[in-house]
Amino acid sequence: MKEKIFLIDLDGTIINSSRGILNSFDYAFEKMGVLMPSKEILKSFIGPPLHDSFGLYFKGKDIQKAVEVFREYYSEKGMFEIEVYEGVEETIKTLSESCKLFVATSKDDKHAKEIIKNIGLDKYFEKVVGSSADGSFSEKADIIRYILDNEIENTDEYEIFMVGDTKFDIIGANKNRINSIGVLYGFGSEDDLREAGATYIVEKLTDILEIK
Repeated sequence: MKEKIFLIDLDGTIINSSRGILNSFDYAFEKMGVLMPSKEILKSFIGPPLHDSFGLYFKGKDIQKAVEVFREYYSEKGMFEIEVYEGVEETIKTLSESCKLFVATSKDDKHAKEIIKNIGLDKYFEKVVGSSADGSFSEKADIIRYILDNEIENTDEYEIFMVGDTKFDIIGANKNRINSIGVLYGFGSEDDLREAGATYIVEKLTDILEIK
């Protein structure tokens, strides 16, 4: 049986970051002088790269400006307005005893690393890999590919899983031809996870310990 490697998403999978992210979007739209989208639309922005979400409302240089304004609030307050989901630390600790673990997130790399360190989970992961500040490296498929190419030798020797709560995690896994596990407690929907072609779907993170 091959050793397992898990690439684990951050927002909606390890942490409930909705309060900090939504507050940061509120701040950004107000500062940019644009009518704020509904809460339902804002919730759909949790998961995709920031440049993609702001690209629905801004053009050209204003997209990067909106991202920078978002990060003003997020760096000072939003990144601390989070909760670690129940059972996550215990599951990650158990997995780390027999598997290699990586964080693979579209959140910018700097904040992702700080959050994982602040919540005390950095000791369980080989590396945290997030997006670039300018949005040039932000798609989940590219982040997964980076880990596979640069952090794991002889990938054929392992059974590799991407674990996440949205279709972007599943699509990214499929593009890289690795297994995927969709979790139902985050920001995505079961229909989207199934439609994207998740290999497994679980109700809580501890359920992945049962996957053989």
